[in-house]
Amino acid sequence: LFVSIIFSIGNSGYYTLDTFEWDKIGKGGYYSGTLKLVYDWRHPAFETTDPDWKPTSQSEYTLGAEKMLMENLSATVRFVRKHLRYIMEDVGVITTKGEVYFETNPGYGYSQTGTAEYPIDPRFWKCPKAKREYYALNFSLDKRLANNWLAGLSYTWSRLVGNTAGLASSDEYGRVSPYVERTFDVWHMAYTKDGKLLDGPLPTDRTHFLKLYGAYTFPFRLTVGTVINAYSGTPFTERWNVIVDTWFPFNRGYYRDDNGNLVNMRTPFVWFANAYAEYNLKLGKYMLNFNVNVDNAFNTDVARRLYESRTRYALKAATGFPNLQEMVLSKNWDLTSPGVGYTADARFLQEMEFFPPISIRFGIKFIF
Repeated sequence: LFVSIIFSIGNSGYYTLDTFEWDKIGKGGYYSGTLKLVYDWRHPAFETTDPDWKPTSQSEYTLGAEKMLMENLSATVRFVRKHLRYIMEDVGVITTKGEVYFETNPGYGYSQTGTAEYPIDPRFWKCPKAKREYYALNFSLDKRLANNWLAGLSYTWSRLVGNTAGLASSDEYGRVSPYVERTFDVWHMAYTKDGKLLDGPLPTDRTHFLKLYGAYTFPFRLTVGTVINAYSGTPFTERWNVIVDTWFPFNRGYYRDDNGNLVNMRTPFVWFANAYAEYNLKLGKYMLNFNVNVDNAFNTDVARRLYESRTRYALKAATGFPNLQEMVLSKNWDLTSPGVGYTADARFLQEMEFFPPISIRFGIKFIF
């Protein structure tokens, strides 16, 4: 038995555990047993940092046209395409010396070749190139302020697909750890259970987005306005805890129902309205402004997420396989295979992260 002692931030010491008086260990410089190892978790890993890696970058092009239909009315159409060229990430690969993390560009350099010290085991699936493609087509109609009112509407059709959510990982509920996220941490994370490359709608993909807005100023200095948004839900993707808890066995945007069929599903369609009103009271040459903002005026309570994890705990290797790595490589297993130890998570498919309730803010401004 061993006990780990943290000496300082990033350093751990490992002693043999020769006493069960755990409450005395570390007090007054008392460490029982024999020191076996001091490990620096923050040791610079120059030997696993790819010297030829390229900075994160993307290309983008936009095409658009605008037409004035009337003096205060215009129409716009715009197409946007964004393409991820490279992303910097920590890539976990299996080498002849075990799992190693390379700081590199997924699909390039060390993620493909390894190093002389850590050659990649060819039996394991190769790390693919990072992919994040965004396409959008937008139509808008805007009536500028004239005759005391303004209004507009816009509609956007878009598609966001790939195998990486970018520098802020929406795969992990908005984890913001640029360059060290989960996406390529384990060799099978970029593949489905059948060994096919993972690709599909990313967690923030919304196919349709409609926006309406308008405002009117009355002669007695009262202004009212509203903004209404309506948009598609986000894709639902089943995930299992196999070596890592963020693995999508059936590709992005799919889950398996109780009959074994793959189902393409999204979270519910969302719509909400915000409202604004202000009144200006004249006090000689000064002005007193009273205003109110109402967010989610109709108290929309739609769930913005569904719980995605089908497995409650980490799975074990199925009977006949020496470890999880070999089991995944075989493609010949399932949750019900003997030895896997599958425990269903009762929260699977349940609604979560509901749209915030109605909120009202009042304000007063003195204008001079």
